[in-house]
Amino acid sequence: MESNGDAVSHCNFGGFVPISTVDWPGLAASIIFLRGCPNVCKDCHNRHLLVETTPVLMETVIEDIKCASPFISALIVSGGEPTKHEETIETILRYAKSLQLKTRVQTSGIYPHVIEDIIDKGLVDSIALDFKSDLNHIHDYISPAVPGSAIIRSLETCEKARDNGTLSDFELVHTIFPYGDYEDQLKNISGYASKSTRFILQQGIPRDREVEPLSRDKLRELAEKDINQSVVKIRTRTHGEEVVK
Repeated sequence: MESNGDAVSHCNFGGFVPISTVDWPGLAASIIFLRGCPNVCKDCHNRHLLVETTPVLMETVIEDIKCASPFISALIVSGGEPTKHEETIETILRYAKSLQLKTRVQTSGIYPHVIEDIIDKGLVDSIALDFKSDLNHIHDYISPAVPGSAIIRSLETCEKARDNGTLSDFELVHTIFPYGDYEDQLKNISGYASKSTRFILQQGIPRDREVEPLSRDKLRELAEKDINQSVVKIRTRTHGEEVVK
């Protein structure tokens, strides 16, 4: 990202989906992907977005949103790690709000101060926090420079904002892979969140194609047994999003 005075002139743009009806259930949304992420997730499905490349003009990104706006009701900002670029994400969300669009940010929660800022400024309606691992294994996934407490701070910030009405919607997402003590990790992650937080258990697809992803039936079993939240959904590539409880 580059800044020209108070205005953001360029951003690390990674891609644009003009319209999706599956990424925010119930809404037609555009998705903007921002490049750059310090995390080390070995099974990252957006690995091509990890490295920041030559920035593009912010006006190009704004034009993409403007062109899509007659056909959508929401904008999602993803990555990479979108909150890595504080001024950029604020500019994008502010423009979306000027078009009366609902806004969602998909994040790993490693920059809690950015999450706090966009909530305080009323720029985001929904946050999907992808909690990578329990705190015992967190640095197998997130940047070693980021303390695990930062993720807990992001979780607590979102729950508090949801409860006091400054954040309309919040979900905790865990993308689960069939490695090691994954079931214990799932139980621990569930234990960090309040019972009222919606929990999404997402089928992780290993980059090592010799390792099979957990089946839909196994995800449903885990969701019923190991997740304490009142509302739990699973997401698989074959059946999409399904309510478990």
